[in-house]
Formats: sequence, structure tokens, C-alpha cells
Amino acid sequence: MDFELSEEQKDVKKAAREFARGEFDNDRASELELQLGFPTEIWKKACRLGFIGIYIPEEYGGQGLGFLENILVIEEFCRKDSRIGSALGFADLGTEILCAYGSEEQKKFYLVPVVRGESLSTVAFDEPETLPTEGIKHGENILICGVKRFVLNGGNAGYYLVPFQMDGRVSIILIEKDRQGIEFIPQEKMGMKMVSTGELQFKNVSVPMDHLIGEEEKDFYILENFISQTHLRLGAQGLGIAQGAFDRGLDYGKQREQFSRKLIQFQIIRHRLAEMATRIEMVRLLVYKAAWLIDIGRMDPKLCAMARASSGDLVVDVVDEALQIFGGYGYMRETEIEHFYRDAWLVDIFGGKSNLRDSIAKWVTG
Repeated sequence: MDFELSEEQKDVKKAAREFARGEFDNDRASELELQLGFPTEIWKKACRLGFIGIYIPEEYGGQGLGFLENILVIEEFCRKDSRIGSALGFADLGTEILCAYGSEEQKKFYLVPVVRGESLSTVAFDEPETLPTEGIKHGENILICGVKRFVLNGGNAGYYLVPFQMDGRVSIILIEKDRQGIEFIPQEKMGMKMVSTGELQFKNVSVPMDHLIGEEEKDFYILENFISQTHLRLGAQGLGIAQGAFDRGLDYGKQREQFSRKLIQFQIIRHRLAEMATRIEMVRLLVYKAAWLIDIGRMDPKLCAMARASSGDLVVDVVDEALQIFGGYGYMRETEIEHFYRDAWLVDIFGGKSNLRDSIAKWVTG
């Protein structure tokens, strides 16, 4: 068994860390957060350097690397700044589906703009049980009606990948954001404010049949694979945010004095840091292994779900412990740990924590 990253993967991780250190300005990030803005300039530069869509094949403008490399980039970005890191981590959401199941025309037309920094992408999967999204055939088109909730990059993405029900089965279709009949209703969140989020309403949106993704008999696998990869995106975000919070707690503990001693000299603080570091390393191994299995063609949905659940538990606990090291000062908006704390919670709750545990339980119990 070899747990070592390849030299190329180490280079990717190092390059992502150096880019984040050089480009993620805390003051600018705070301004954008207050304005609910997106870090457009940083995103475009990240695209030019190949960090966005790093796993997209070279013929469509990407680097042609693996999903593990994508995980390494997201982790390093979120470690430096949970706000900008999360925004860039979701910038190419959904392109995994197009890479694996899209037609040649779809790949050329919709992947290239994402890699070039001309368009964000996203998916619209979550919906109220009482308002399922449905499609009706209308000549050469499909009329889409329904509501999707908690859509990341909503309103900003150039297109949405949308599951819908038609003829008793679930299919996925690509819908450009400017089609008539789409309304986006933004919702303000506690954290991750640079990632526009809200509700999408589809009112008889006419979409050509050639916008359907993949073959009908593979719809279940498309959804399962995408959900597994999204688990790992969130797992990497949680891992990066946890590591970033740990770094800041450790640094503060080395500087802050109480009773003429550095905080780092108190056993209770040392034990907290030891536990945090141990759990971070455990989750890192789980996330990396799940991503590695994807790259060698052995995707394990159970392991992806475990990585996601473990990362969610990790990030809220570690960020809370780190904030406690800061004491009351950590509650102040001027400290970086404050936004790490707020951003951590979306990683933990997004997609439904109990549903995630139910899925793992089904795999474990058979």
C-alpha cells in the first residue's frame, strides 16, 4: 500500500497553496462577503492557471488530471480562506456529469467556457416533496415545470443540470439560465455568502431534447456518481476549513499569554490541539482514498458518503475548538476564525445529515 502523493500531485497541492497565499486577500474577501459578491477576478485568474476544472480533459481546455487533484486544490483554497475557497470550489459544480456522460457537442459547448472563466456551472437537485420537477414532451422539446431549492451558484451560473421526472423515470437535462420561464429567488445564508444560493422556479421552460444528459438506462448511475463526487467536494471543503481553523488556533495559542504563560503551554490546550490534528489526519486519509478510487475507476459511494459525513462532523468540532482557544476575541468579525465558524456549518448540513447516515446504514447493513 502506498499512501504517498505523486510528485505531480504534490506540485498541484503546492501550487494551489501558493496561489491562495498570493491572491486571497482577507480585507477584499470581507468586502465581497458584505456585498454578497463573487470573487470574479480571482476566479478568472484561477481558471487561467488551470485550477478550475482541473479534471476536465485537455481537448475541452482542462488539465486532464484526476479528481484527487481537484480535491487537493479545494482543500488548499479553503484552508487559506473559507469564503473564497468555497466559491472557487463550487465554480465548476456539475461538470463531472458532462465529462462522464455528456455528448461530444455538449462537452465542447459547455465545458470550455467553464475552464476559460467565462461561465460558472451548477446543478439543481434538491426539491420540495410536494413540488416535484416534471417534464412533458412538446414536439422536439421538453417543457420543464417545478421548483428546485438551495441551488448553489443560482443566478450566476451559465447553465443548470436539472433532474426531472417524465414517463415514470428520472432524467437529467441541461438548461441555460436565460431560457424563458426561469425565475431565481435568492436567499441569504449565515455563511458562504460568496456562493449565491436560492430557489429556482421552472414555469413551462422549453428545452430541446438534445439537452438531455446520457442514456436513459444510465440515469441512476449518473445521479449516484454525481452525488458521490459532490460528497467529496464537500469533504475537501470541510477538510480545508478544519485545517485552516486549526492553523489559526495553533498560531494564536503560541502568541497569546495568560498568567505569564503562553496558551500553548497549558495541557488542556495541548490536548485539544492533539485531538484536532489527529481527527484532521483521519478524515484526510478517508477523503483522499475515496477520490483515488474514483480516479482508478472503482468509485465507492459508501466510502464517499463516509468521507462526507466524517468531514462534516470534523469541521464543526474543530472550528468550534479553535474559536474557544481565541476566547471572546474569536467571536469578533475582525478575526478570520469568525468566518471559518460560519462557513463550516453549510459543509455539515448541506444535503441532509440524517439522509447521509441513512444511506451509509443501508450499505453497512445490506
